[in-house]
Amino acid sequence: MLLPIMADAGVAFAFGLDRDPHLENARQGLLTHPPAVTPSTSEWPCVPAVCRTLAAQWNADVDPRLRSLGLIAQFTLDPKHWADTVMARYKAGDRFLEPAVSLIRGVAATWAAGSHAGLPPVGADWRAWSNWMDGRDPEYRTMGAPDLARFEDKHTDAIRLAEAMTGRDFATEWRDAMRTATSDSARYVYGSLLLGIDALSEDAATIAARLQSTSPLMRELARREVSALLDHGAPLADSATTAEVQNRVLAVAIDDAAPWPLLDSTTWRRRESPMPRHVVSAADMAYARPAATPGPLVLMGDSLAPAVRDRWGERKLRIESAGSSTKSSESVIILAVSAVRSVGPFARVSIDQSHLTARVKGRGQSWAAGTTLYLLRRGADWVIVSVASWIT
Repeated sequence: MLLPIMADAGVAFAFGLDRDPHLENARQGLLTHPPAVTPSTSEWPCVPAVCRTLAAQWNADVDPRLRSLGLIAQFTLDPKHWADTVMARYKAGDRFLEPAVSLIRGVAATWAAGSHAGLPPVGADWRAWSNWMDGRDPEYRTMGAPDLARFEDKHTDAIRLAEAMTGRDFATEWRDAMRTATSDSARYVYGSLLLGIDALSEDAATIAARLQSTSPLMRELARREVSALLDHGAPLADSATTAEVQNRVLAVAIDDAAPWPLLDSTTWRRRESPMPRHVVSAADMAYARPAATPGPLVLMGDSLAPAVRDRWGERKLRIESAGSSTKSSESVIILAVSAVRSVGPFARVSIDQSHLTARVKGRGQSWAAGTTLYLLRRGADWVIVSVASWIT
């Protein structure tokens, strides 16, 4: 439907449409999720037939920018074959290809103040890799030093495309470099790179031992490993562990029971515990004072273990399923505790809270927050390894 508009400026003009957003959005989609390095076609920016149709525009008699978009589609479908053509066209003056050229160079720190450094060559030291991940443009004033390691989807795509274009074996490079590294900074950087491409294959016992390291950087690498271990397909915990963890999380959130301690106090510098505590007293003062009177507690029961549902049901708390809805005239505090996942001595649980205020005489003063806890079994109890949180 959009192809005739992108292909012919006259058609776009006749309908009063701007072609730029359609061309640029299609380019962004192809370069954000390149099909060649995105295994599941369900995650491609276009269904395979449409991607191939876009690629065919490279050889069609259409608007030059649509031809360039077709070349980008060709490149993202077959980077090894088409990368040189993209570079040649760009050097000839085709600026529409600039984001694709950046990806070919392996640039991942693309934010405004980022280093925009290309992929380091074989044999580059850890400082070059750190700068590639999260280096800063010297033209920008910054507060504090950049992180030694930062690995996001952009970094993964740059690595996978480089592998597809050149056959370079980054995992072997980094393992060798990590094994021969003489500093914790180097080991941390190479370990973070390997973790970013799911190539740091260490068992739970090794990670647990690293958490006890005297090196802050090695402990931080271990915390990242714990998150990756539990976030990506970790199995559900057994019923006893699930009930134990969920009951404690709810006791802290509802009754202000004692929270779990932190394994390392440097991971959370605030005075209060990262665990949600006594949520009925939590108030968002971004609205008018005094804060709205909180509504009753509602537990979402979908992920709760049967024993947990029974225990809190005896307290006459309202327990509902995810399919239920709250009337706009009703004030409630909704607590949702996730299923518990575990690997070895580690466990992961999330708790979300939604404070919904009745919409009476204007908008309701509503807000939400969530906390994910990464735990380590220590004796008969748990300690908090790391925390991820969000708030609206």
